[in-house]
Amino acid sequence: MRNLRLCLAAVALVFSLPGCDNSRSQIIGKWKVVGDSSDVVWEFFDNGAVSAGGRPGKYTFGDGRRIKIQTPAATFVHQIEFVGDRMIWKELNGTKTELTRVK
Repeated sequence: MRNLRLCLAAVALVFSLPGCDNSRSQIIGKWKVVGDSSDVVWEFFDNGAVSAGGRPGKYTFGDGRRIKIQTPAATFVHQIEFVGDRMIWKELNGTKTELTRVK
């Protein structure tokens, strides 16, 4: 009986671990929208906080490489992809927003 409990606990632990998606670590830092002439910088923190042009908000990750960003102005959900120092937000209608990491 004890071995069964240990086995079940081990299986539960394996399924609770995050997958290969490392978006949580890749997003941390400052980002700017490509082609945007404004000085708005998106800053993502490791505690789930985000700042968009100095306005606070929060973000969470969902399944399927989705991110939900909530700010005082709006709430939106995007598919998210990282390619080098680029982050791409994809909307359901196919619109893409590309951001580059601020160094």
